[in-house]
Amino acid sequence: MSTNYITDNPVSLSKILEESKLIKIHDPIDWSENDYQWFNDNGNKIITDGKNYLWLGFYINTDLISVITRYNSNDPEPMLEEIARIGKTEIYSEHDDEYQEMQIREIH
Repeated sequence: MSTNYITDNPVSLSKILEESKLIKIHDPIDWSENDYQWFNDNGNKIITDGKNYLWLGFYINTDLISVITRYNSNDPEPMLEEIARIGKTEIYSEHDDEYQEMQIREIH
């Protein structure tokens, strides 16, 4: 099972990495070459706190996070709280009404 999240303000990955002692980039070196190439070509990144993982998607040609995805049974809360704190933003899951409102606003 996965859950998508979005922020109500743009958040820069480089700012998060500079200011966070918790969050690091995860390099999926154990992936097949094809999977790894697809992952890099699509501009995705994975962040980790050493135990849990979140996938990040970005607005085109920026390091501003457009979507955050949790897969499986990860506990994303500590990383989501860190992203919200550093980015001075709120984070909404796809189960929140605000998420749907933000999606509609982004389309228009």
